Amino acid sequence: MECCSAEEIKKNLLLYAQNQAKLYQDIVDLAKNTTLDKIKDHQRKYGTYEEISQGIQIDRDHMSSALISELKSKIERQ
Repeated sequence: MECCSAEEIKKNLLLYAQNQAKLYQDIVDLAKNTTLDKIKDHQRKYGTYEEISQGIQIDRDHMSSALISELKSKIERQ
């Protein structure tokens, strides 16, 4: 980030915050209306717990991925 101007850093920071807000809103939506299809869509968008824990895909919130993975397992067993 040393090479970036203050304006570029602010733009990147804003983009990061907007992406975080979108991730958490997607989690809230998923928790309010849970279906296997919605879980799979979320995992396609953000990665599965296995992908994230192995470093294949980076997630901003490892815990949310773990919880969603558990939720998927429980729904599949129903």
